[in-house]
Amino acid sequence: MNLIYPATTDNIRLAAGILKSGNLVAMPTETVYGLAANALDQKAVAKIFESKGRPQSNPLIVHLLNLDHVDRVSLVKSGDLALNRARKLRSFFPGPLTIVLPANSNLPKNVTAGLDTVAIRFPAHPVARSLLEVSGLPLAAPSANRSGYLSPTTAEHVAGESLLHIKMILDGGACKFGVESTVLDLTTTKPQILRAGVVTLEDLILALGEEIVLLNDDLQNAAAPRSPGARFTHYAPHARVIFYRDLTEEIVSQYSKIGRIFFEKPLPAEGKKYNYVVDLSGQGGLEYVARELYGALRQADLFGCDLIVVDNCPESGVGLAIMDRLKRAIKR
Repeated sequence: MNLIYPATTDNIRLAAGILKSGNLVAMPTETVYGLAANALDQKAVAKIFESKGRPQSNPLIVHLLNLDHVDRVSLVKSGDLALNRARKLRSFFPGPLTIVLPANSNLPKNVTAGLDTVAIRFPAHPVARSLLEVSGLPLAAPSANRSGYLSPTTAEHVAGESLLHIKMILDGGACKFGVESTVLDLTTTKPQILRAGVVTLEDLILALGEEIVLLNDDLQNAAAPRSPGARFTHYAPHARVIFYRDLTEEIVSQYSKIGRIFFEKPLPAEGKKYNYVVDLSGQGGLEYVARELYGALRQADLFGCDLIVVDNCPESGVGLAIMDRLKRAIKR
């Protein structure tokens, strides 16, 4: 059955009704496609976890229209440090930045994975914003894929996941950024980046005017994760992924079909060594790599590659997010 619908006004209204009835809708955002449910409906949220095969210890992001709506899910008062910090970040709202604030008692425990904080985002995609406005609901919406697999960046990717409980996929075209939002915890003594994204560490330091901690894997995984996408293995295709710098002839000999994803223009001879090649060395630089990376990895999977060789890039700016995703894929 075809679940993909164009994101017309009538279909957005239909999707809002589906959400109000306690079912799931896939919606486009500027980062990746999300699997949305009414964040205030515990049973609807439970369907997200069942549909994705998602661990119950992995919290969800709640999507709202704007910062003025945070009291629907967050326990913040005027003058609170976390709220003051959030106001300094208004230039990033709406957009690909998630902030962590104290949770209030309205939220079901399965949204926050039992934590006393909630991750909140204000999506910029017009379809996501229309759905929030028409439904009048805060929407819990992790990426619309099987847990641990590559996030979807098109409606067709979502359809290929064959998720349970999903009643509609709103097609809003290919996602603008292609990697998940930056997650910034504003409740700690020093703000902490829990997940890198296209809103960069440098951007956030400039906006807040204070030191920001980049939480490393060991600290993030020491206990239950405080952010989505913080587990050691995540964002992984079915094939093994390896950096080109780590490739050896011994490793090559173990695989029958090898894919290669280039971030920089390959030499003609090198490209001929592989069964499947994707060249992402377009004029968009690392922003283009980020937007196209998940799609390229999916295509290598569909081609039947059992090993995918990727480049590395500098771990600054959006390169930090690219390397974060690749390192988690490699640990699979």
